[in-house]
Amino acid sequence: MFPYLWEPITYSLLVLFSAFLLASFLSILLTILTMLFSKKNRNRIKFMFYLFESVPDVLVILSAQLLVLFLYKQTGILFFEIASVDMERAFLLPVLVLAILPTVQLFRMSILSFEIEERKDYVTLAQSIGLGKLVIVTFHILRNAVISVFFQSKKTIWFMLSNLFVLELLFNIAGITRFLMSTLQPKMFTIAVLSIFIPLFVFYTVGEIVLSKKANKGEEI
Repeated sequence: MFPYLWEPITYSLLVLFSAFLLASFLSILLTILTMLFSKKNRNRIKFMFYLFESVPDVLVILSAQLLVLFLYKQTGILFFEIASVDMERAFLLPVLVLAILPTVQLFRMSILSFEIEERKDYVTLAQSIGLGKLVIVTFHILRNAVISVFFQSKKTIWFMLSNLFVLELLFNIAGITRFLMSTLQPKMFTIAVLSIFIPLFVFYTVGEIVLSKKANKGEEI
């Protein structure tokens, strides 16, 4: 029973975690870059991201597939597999597409956490001793804000899980969410659900332990 589930489970989790890690990296990078701008320009950037967050996930997926087809028609080069067929599995494009909207969500969370940290006394002290803005944001604000962002990212993971079914359907991926929608056997359904819940539980438990040790809990420089 379990070997039958192993392949869709591992494939779906690989896509999910790859997209989440990519979204986390991009959101933090975008946040750091945004924090270097003036507050006026920062608000403009945030507004553009907030607008983009309202784009439906189906539209993002279809647009990405159409873009790949357009580039293939123009150049003759298929940059990404747009669907899984037999042994040829789509991976890179699903990961990129699944990461787009979570990147925007995580950016919204992280920019809020960064701006809260920016108003604290240790930032003022760092500025008074002549530290540059990039140094303050990267080495001081980041390590204090990252815990809050990590905890809030649980909402993003559940959002990604809801999008995973649509993604697997449109990319013809025989993943775990499609399996959940098709099976009527209680045992198989339970195993499939646990196969998603347990890795996520372990991921966040380990993440909380690591961040609690590594991140700076106080407002020190």
